[in-house]
Amino acid sequence: MNAFAAALLCVVVLSALAAPAGRTTGPSDGTIVVSRYDLARTGVAADIGYITSPVVRWTFQTNGTVATSPLAADLDGDGALEIVLGEFKPGGAADGSRLAYILDAQGAVEYTVPMRFNSVASAVADLDGDGTLELVLSDASHTDEAGGLGYHVFNGEDGSPGWTFTTSTSPGEGFFASPAVTDVDGDGLFDLIAGAMDDTAYALRGTDGFVLWSVPQLGHYVRHSSPIADVDGDGALEVTMHTEAGVAYLFDAATAATEWTIDLGDIVAATPAMGDLDGDGVPEIVYSLVVDGGVVAVRGDGSILWQQRAHDFSYRSPTLVDVDGDGLLDVVEGDSNDPAVAAYRGTDGGILWEWRASSAWASGPLVTADIDADGANEVLVGTDAGLTALDAATGTLEWEIALPPIRGEPLVRDIDGDGGAEILVGAGDGKLYVLGTPEPLSFEPRTIGYWKHQCTVGTPRGDHVGVPQSFVDAVRAQSRVFGHVSTKADVCAILDGPKGNDMRARAEQQLMALWLNVVSGFVDLRVPIDLPMTATTTVGDAIEDAENTLRTSSVRSDLERAKDVCDALNNGRR
Repeated sequence: MNAFAAALLCVVVLSALAAPAGRTTGPSDGTIVVSRYDLARTGVAADIGYITSPVVRWTFQTNGTVATSPLAADLDGDGALEIVLGEFKPGGAADGSRLAYILDAQGAVEYTVPMRFNSVASAVADLDGDGTLELVLSDASHTDEAGGLGYHVFNGEDGSPGWTFTTSTSPGEGFFASPAVTDVDGDGLFDLIAGAMDDTAYALRGTDGFVLWSVPQLGHYVRHSSPIADVDGDGALEVTMHTEAGVAYLFDAATAATEWTIDLGDIVAATPAMGDLDGDGVPEIVYSLVVDGGVVAVRGDGSILWQQRAHDFSYRSPTLVDVDGDGLLDVVEGDSNDPAVAAYRGTDGGILWEWRASSAWASGPLVTADIDADGANEVLVGTDAGLTALDAATGTLEWEIALPPIRGEPLVRDIDGDGGAEILVGAGDGKLYVLGTPEPLSFEPRTIGYWKHQCTVGTPRGDHVGVPQSFVDAVRAQSRVFGHVSTKADVCAILDGPKGNDMRARAEQQLMALWLNVVSGFVDLRVPIDLPMTATTTVGDAIEDAENTLRTSSVRSDLERAKDVCDALNNGRR
């Protein structure tokens, strides 16, 4: 390992391995949530978004300096997704100070789980067959002195502890990886397969963490998540792992028999992906290397399909998507210290397109998703400058949003159940950022006649909201013109309007109706407007202008203009 790679190792562990959620089915047809969206780790999201110009909908601050990538699953069976989030604290943080967080779709904490080091949300599955989900969290350290780190299983509903499996103390400790989830021992229940920081591959029984098999002495630690599929067409599942030294292994998932090993180059740190690149009906395995080796596509028998060294410093997992429209999967992968993203033709590794970022460093695996519901895929790219969306077919920039350095993998999921996916991503400031479309701004105003009638409504019913005291209090608190109103009667007297042609009273009448439209929620102050009688551009600005006029001017034409603007808005013109 060169010095530069070593210095960045701790940060890259989080960006390359602590990955977000996807869904698939397993041997007992239960839900499995793992990194990279599926057990083959293709990085392809199923949920579709409607995001063309993203905004930050909300954030969650962890207790760490880096927020690891999230998972999303219905942990308590109530039909709503929970978000599972870990944190990373490099150097100096006390042993036992980390947490894993379980949040609702709005970012409120449902519960936390105490962890020791660098908590990572690793998997969700029904491990014991009782019909409820277990949560698999991992902690790990890149030092030998930690001790007692590994996988920790909790009840997904309430966070009560289940079993723990800890690895040996040297070299390294624990798991950074999201495990493969499958039935290893044939009992119809899910088990876990993963490589660890103690140079060992493990299969752990899902009910209690008992070691079903292990393969020690791999020669170096394993820090990536484990893809699993039948890659040789024999009807049995294989799982791949590669060590930090760049040696890849293929194991029979049931027996741990080594099917092949291959030395790919120098340093393999990112999670590989499995997919059929050449159309022969069985998957290839795509590995990204750091220092030397570039991108390598390996057939299921261990022979190399192609190797492309155009970009040769990647801590970023590839994503597999048909770029050129030939019906076959291609590979999209990114360089880290020369932040570029390239699409490689799946059959031979030829470069289909390239895109270069403006930042000096880029971490986090790449993700494919249709984030704007146009029927075409985008590739989401995290860099030290924020998050970028590229057209998957051409590499053309679609949008970018400035965020703190991205240190996790974007999760594209409809977390709030509104039919459109959000984008969740962890960053180097310790926050989870949730991106989506701007919240819809309400503009369904009621007329002055409607509000006059509400003065006769005692109990709200149907569309008739009345004039409750909460509306009165809100108007008094926000308006400089109506700071004196204290009762429904005060408001209704203003709505009743003038007995003659009193332009000030008429303007106050329309302004009060507009304020009621706002405080009732029928109209949002941020709604844009373009009316010929005013230069203001939002409802809020129009109200402020009308109030300034009423407070400072006695000129009839000024008062009439204020009245006309409020009247137009109350009648739905903007």
